[in-house]
Amino acid sequence: MRHFKTQIIILALSAFFLSACTSAVMVGDRVVGVRSGKFFYTDGTLKTDYGVPFEIAWNASEKALLGMNATILDKEKKISSGTDNAHMEGEDVRVVIEYIE
Repeated sequence: MRHFKTQIIILALSAFFLSACTSAVMVGDRVVGVRSGKFFYTDGTLKTDYGVPFEIAWNASEKALLGMNATILDKEKKISSGTDNAHMEGEDVRVVIEYIE
């Protein structure tokens, strides 16, 4: 019976990682998802990499927040990283931009 459960878990994880559309899996008390192999979502945090310079990503994130009528509460920008804390539609939002070599 244990061998059968292991096969089911392996099959489910394989289908999850090989699927081309949006997928999500509950692992214990955490939710993990992948969309088109580019985005990674876990526990309310969406992560992705963009092939653009840091300044372009920083400016785009601020424009996106303002375009969604978010109130930017706090911003901290350094040479290779930055964080915007905002509030929109009753939710707190944090955007973190980091330079990756």
